Amino acid sequence: MILAEALLVFTITWWVALFVSLPIKIEMHAADECSVGCDSGAPKKTYLLVKVLIVTVGAALVTGLYCYFKHVGYVDRVFAMLFELAP
Repeated sequence: MILAEALLVFTITWWVALFVSLPIKIEMHAADECSVGCDSGAPKKTYLLVKVLIVTVGAALVTGLYCYFKHVGYVDRVFAMLFELAP
């Protein structure tokens, strides 16, 4: 069960972090630099490989923290307290 939870945490964290990091450090074409057929809003450099690597490392760290807190029992206590608050 912990493997499925870890995979779920990793996947959700990875996608959210990727969408947050996509607009960072985008170089756009200037209006006079575009050749014929090139959209002026298209990015020159996106640095996708760097962003994917950073997001993957970050998601792995968050997943590792989640698994550690789950192993220690902290996550279960917090969720149990939240379920007790619900009517």
